[in-house]
Amino acid sequence: MILGSKKEWYDTKKTPLRNFLVSRCGIFEQLRGRLVEDGKVNLFSVFLTNDSFSFCKMTVDDKFNTSLVDWQKIPFDSTFATDRRQNISLLPVDTLFATEKIISILGVSPNMTNLVSIERERSDLVDFNCKLQSNILEHLLYAKCQGVYVTSTNEKARLLAAVCNPEFIDTFWCELTPIRVSLKENPSISVPREYQIYDPVVRATIKEVVTKRLLRSAFDNDIDPLMCLHLDKDWKFKFPILSSTTGLNFSLKDCLSLDTGKDASDMTEVFLATMESSKVLRTYSNLVDIVMKDNGRLDSGVLKQFNDYVKQEKLNLQHFQAGSSKFLKGAKI
Repeated sequence: MILGSKKEWYDTKKTPLRNFLVSRCGIFEQLRGRLVEDGKVNLFSVFLTNDSFSFCKMTVDDKFNTSLVDWQKIPFDSTFATDRRQNISLLPVDTLFATEKIISILGVSPNMTNLVSIERERSDLVDFNCKLQSNILEHLLYAKCQGVYVTSTNEKARLLAAVCNPEFIDTFWCELTPIRVSLKENPSISVPREYQIYDPVVRATIKEVVTKRLLRSAFDNDIDPLMCLHLDKDWKFKFPILSSTTGLNFSLKDCLSLDTGKDASDMTEVFLATMESSKVLRTYSNLVDIVMKDNGRLDSGVLKQFNDYVKQEKLNLQHFQAGSSKFLKGAKI
């Protein structure tokens, strides 16, 4: 459950799922090693649309404390195009220029390892040219970030890349959330049975709730032990609405000073993708410690400890997701 789900976009075939998990573990093995050596790593998530990109940056230390560093939505204005064009064209020189501009805005540190997880908008409502632009930018951003040496003196690549899949994020944050009882008590829903955990509108609502829960706990210094998110005083100054409200009685759109609910949804995607990377890195590192504690010698005791840890992690995640359920009673779905 922590590293993937058999109900994923790979249907029920084991080989594609196994290949996906191996590729994910390969990335987290690099991050784990850098965390041991350097004490910190940077995690980024980028969400590309046809007219903007959203990104989130967090720093994780060797105790797996996660600090929010940057979180923005940036429009693709004329500064992303060459020759004073108003919009990004599909010419190679333009798409490459826009890609390099995105990387410069992210704030990659030359002294730390940086993982950039990339996702693009996949809505059927987006026209072909917009989809093509997002697809090209996704490919270029991945290629530019994969294994890059930020400075010529680095012995190891300091910039790594991964392609994020929204189904993986949805599974991680939503799939174990109880919804039936809460939806029955929601006055805006006339037929609760019509809604399932896989419905996009239900998942979007849950992800908004999770984001607000994490922000509230970090703002109030009531740090969630499972996620370990921290906000410094600068962020608390940027979120004045959290000072004037209690619980989850605030709007993400207003909290982040955004124009639309769609903007808030995009920002939620990158925030939760980055938090998921932090949590999976912690889980993976703990599993490695279990497996390698006796120089990699496997026996029944190690296997039991491994299985017990995985079961406990699933229970922890299930308990965390259950905490979102009660907030669905008053959500607008």
